[in-house]
Amino acid sequence: MTSSAESVFPRFLSFQLAMSVASALTSPFWVVLLSGTGLTYVQISALVAASYAATLLFEIPTGVLADVHGRKLSVLLGIGVNAATSIGISLWFYSLPLLFAMFVLQGIGATFMTGAFGAWMTDSLLRTIKEEELPEYWGRLASNGRLGALLGFAGGTGLVAIGVGRGLWLASGIIGFFALLFAMHYIPEAKAERPESGKSGSGPKAYWRVLATGSLTLLRKADLRRLTMASFIWFVGTGVLSLAWQPHMQSAGVPIALFGPILMIYTFLGALCARKTGWFVKRLKGEARSLGLSGILSAGLTALMVPACAFAGVPFLLFGASESLHAPMFNAFLNRRIGSSERATILSAHSMVTSISTLLAMWTFGMLADSLGVAISIGCAAVVMLMAALSFLTVGPDSGSQGDYNPS
Repeated sequence: MTSSAESVFPRFLSFQLAMSVASALTSPFWVVLLSGTGLTYVQISALVAASYAATLLFEIPTGVLADVHGRKLSVLLGIGVNAATSIGISLWFYSLPLLFAMFVLQGIGATFMTGAFGAWMTDSLLRTIKEEELPEYWGRLASNGRLGALLGFAGGTGLVAIGVGRGLWLASGIIGFFALLFAMHYIPEAKAERPESGKSGSGPKAYWRVLATGSLTLLRKADLRRLTMASFIWFVGTGVLSLAWQPHMQSAGVPIALFGPILMIYTFLGALCARKTGWFVKRLKGEARSLGLSGILSAGLTALMVPACAFAGVPFLLFGASESLHAPMFNAFLNRRIGSSERATILSAHSMVTSISTLLAMWTFGMLADSLGVAISIGCAAVVMLMAALSFLTVGPDSGSQGDYNPS
């Protein structure tokens, strides 16, 4: 690792740690806490649906803004919106209209970060490292994020235990504002020149040019189209499992009190494995092959949860370790295949695909679990993951970016 990467990358790690803590503070408890205010599950579902709808609507436009006006600025805007709305949720906890507005704004705020952060970090690193080293850095980032989630789970549990559950959102917002100040002052911007003109541009013409080229890149190129379709299928499978594992274990006799420790061990094992992403990619000879083989392993472990019954936690924990490799492998692979100039837009487009597949997973789980049972839904999830894994193997040999990387 070069001296420049040693200087910049730890700052991204610190930022990611803070944001993961802020997000994880509320994630295990928010549904229960909101239902305790008198909201029905239909109303809570409507809040989530509104947030997702806002995300889908603004994902690509905000990615284009990041490419045209700067990734750092976009990330800072996203953090500011999310931190402010977290504090807003804690203040207006019992007002459904205001909660609805906060959830919509959180969905919009998230879109300012999804594509921009990955583009910001990748272009910062590619100033000083080889593209082949990206899996190592994305793996370390994913590992750090999971460690942050562990800290958030522990902190949230402590706050709930002392009866300040509503304060989870306040704490999340405060941490978010500290992360904003840290990123503003300590992480430099990494802009990209436009290869056509040699100038980045920031006017309406630049915006529409990036929108026209970046938003359709994943569909226009055959290898990226196969990669995107495989990713879509993958997130349908993992999305079904994320909803099915708790009721499956409960029906098998696993005490609910063990779910918290299981989730923490799951996250910890994922952090350990994600850190070794670069090692796995080198041993398995490329990201595409690594995605396929790790996906096959994940599918097999998912299938084992069905006959394991009361011991389903064992393959589930091993799944957490193998599945943790997917995101850093995929992010490194995708970023190597796209140029810098529309990177945030392309990553935002992929994030939109992920959101759609997650929504499909929710509907699929409900249909399968209600008609055929939770165990069958887990078996179907394993089949879907296997299909995705085999699709990754068809993407082709790993290749670098399209030659337009030129950070200013």
